[in-house]
Amino acid sequence: MSREYPVSLVFADTKTLLSLVDAISSLADDVYINISEEGLLKIIAIDPAKVSMIEVEFPQESFLEYKVQRPLRVGISTKNLSTAMEDVKRQNRVSLQADEENIEIMIEGIPRRRFLFRSLELPSEEIPKLEIEYPGKASVQPDPFASALSDLTAIANYITFKLDPNMLELREADTQKRYVRLTRENGSLLESTASEEVSADYDASYLSPISKLVKISTAVDVWLGSGIPLKLEMSLTPSGKIIYYLAPRA
Repeated sequence: MSREYPVSLVFADTKTLLSLVDAISSLADDVYINISEEGLLKIIAIDPAKVSMIEVEFPQESFLEYKVQRPLRVGISTKNLSTAMEDVKRQNRVSLQADEENIEIMIEGIPRRRFLFRSLELPSEEIPKLEIEYPGKASVQPDPFASALSDLTAIANYITFKLDPNMLELREADTQKRYVRLTRENGSLLESTASEEVSADYDASYLSPISKLVKISTAVDVWLGSGIPLKLEMSLTPSGKIIYYLAPRA
């Protein structure tokens, strides 16, 4: 007899799910998932050094099926997530069922696969909500921004982000020789609210996995200030968003 779960979800976009699991697995050991009756799934993952944090929100429109009898909070290791998603194709249907003790992931394909994991113990302390005043915000085109991240993280240890009213510049921090500029003139910078120049350095190893998420985004906002965490907000299709925070170079 099949088990009855209070939560049963079927993801609408397997490609986005694969990219998300790939990126999070490169940064964090565990993922915590909040599922509400009101139609919102929220994922939170923090890297072991507590340098970066990913928040993902999938509203009900992001699912082919969203059945929730009661709100639920569960945890799963990124190792288990990666195991379940290994060899999954974009055309495969991925479903998740859960209760307080177990998480079941089903892959509908050839062959049909089922994975059952015990839910991780949730952290005793609440994950803090970051509320930061940012002096600068840039809206950028996803493709050129993803390319800039990919190119620079391949060669740099740290990347300098510099924003002014007309330009977002990403530069290799140590030698200062390699850089990419997103400007209004070339169409890659859509908007900048910075009234004056702000800049900070960030660890390239924490930015490299994020370039894959930027690439699948429909819109990207970059929030920046000198000496404060970088904030990237990425919109997803058909709906949903990813928010990524990264602490500056010490």
